[in-house]
Amino acid sequence: KEICSIPFDIRLQVNALAANPMDGLLYFQSMDGLYKIDASCKVSKVCSLGMWSVSGGFDHLGRYWTTGGGSGSDTGFVYAIDVNNCDTLKGPIPTDYMLDIVFNMFDCSLYYMGTIAGLSGTASLMRMDTLGNVDPALRWWVVPKTRAYGGIAVGNDGIIYMIGGDDPGLNGKLAVMDTR
Repeated sequence: KEICSIPFDIRLQVNALAANPMDGLLYFQSMDGLYKIDASCKVSKVCSLGMWSVSGGFDHLGRYWTTGGGSGSDTGFVYAIDVNNCDTLKGPIPTDYMLDIVFNMFDCSLYYMGTIAGLSGTASLMRMDTLGNVDPALRWWVVPKTRAYGGIAVGNDGIIYMIGGDDPGLNGKLAVMDTR
């Protein structure tokens, strides 16, 4: 069920949707900045980020984690942004490929799909703490890097859910990982 529409002038390349646990608002990125949506569907621009990303997620402190600064919207660096003033709180943390960022309150870690060193044609579920340290041991659900990945979410029980994208072998397949 559709509950509201994004104004036409900012609909181009809308992505990186995330819910902020601190203020209860939804945030997303468009080509020209970071936006928020309130409960009455009022959309307002928070700020210009100087980058655009397909990835965005909040941690338990209300920091908006996103990527940018590379050759594409999923490359370059990871940043934690303060949505109250758009200051960079963490980063830049180097990364070469990252899609979707979710925060798991059970282990206070960020999870994302990223590349594995030495396996440039694949992506895997990766874990990063909020200081930017990536766990090199976690290489789970390895998939082809292109066209394979659909989305990632964390349940309120700490279980990570991932769904395959438009790769014929993964389309619609749901995988789970218990991080508790």
